[in-house]
This record gives sequence, C-alpha cells and structure tokens, in this order.
Amino acid sequence: MRWGAIFAVFLSLTSGARADTLTEAIAFAVTGSDGAKVAAVNQAQCIFKVENDTYYFNNIYVDRITFQLRQNRIYGPSIEIELHGKLKVVDEYSAPAKNDGSPIMMEMAQRRPDFFKPHIFPRIDHTLSVSSSEFERVRRAWAYIYANGCTGQKSPF
Repeated sequence: MRWGAIFAVFLSLTSGARADTLTEAIAFAVTGSDGAKVAAVNQAQCIFKVENDTYYFNNIYVDRITFQLRQNRIYGPSIEIELHGKLKVVDEYSAPAKNDGSPIMMEMAQRRPDFFKPHIFPRIDHTLSVSSSEFERVRRAWAYIYANGCTGQKSPF
C-alpha cells in the first residue's frame, strides 16, 4: 500500500514537470523568449494564452508549419513561422487605440467608439515573427509541443 502511494506521488510530480516543460516550450516556440507569460486556458484541448494572444495548438496543421530565418540589419535575426488550420489557430489580440484628446481622435471617438476598445481577431492562417537567432531551438520547441501533449491536425492534402 505504501509503495502505491509513493508511486502515485511520483507520477503526479513527473506529470507536473512535463506540464511545466510544455508551457516553457510553448513560450519559446511562440516568442523566442524563455520568460514569456503563458497560461493554460484548457490544457486538455491544448489551448494556451501566450502574452495577449490565445493559441489553439490542436487546430494547427502540423504538416504545414514552416520556419524561415530572416535577417534584418536594424532588428537582427528573426524566424517566421507559418501556421494554418481548418479552424482558428489563434485569437490575435489588438490593443485599443489611445485617445490623446486631439481633434482627430475626438472625431474618431464620435464616429467609431469601438475604435478605443480592445479587439480579438480569430485567425485560421497566422504568421508569427519570433525575434531569435536560435532557429534549431525554436524548431525543437515546436516538435516538443506535438510530441508531449498537443496533437494538432493533418492537412487533407
């Protein structure tokens, strides 16, 4: 009986560590940073909020994820990651515009009051630009996500 309890504690500890590693992989895969804020919205369905955007990892066509290293003289290296799905793959957050009290902003407030509210844009196709020179590490983070928790989808063609 005692060994069963010890084994149960061990399993809960290792699954907790696995969940932590999954969220760390998601943070790095989406942002290129180890310190990005990630919250599980529904871990069983692989829905995670990364910074302000919500990602639906099980909706992504894993066989269509592409990676391309870009060089920019001003901003440095980045990695473009293309995501596609039949259902939404991300809810992209757009911060509200700031009303600085200028005449043009006052007119905009009268014409379109929703202009100054945050918006969420669902995307079935999405291109991430990850600021990082660690191309292979980003690819490994995406591979880890789909080998350790998320299933994704297979493209029909």
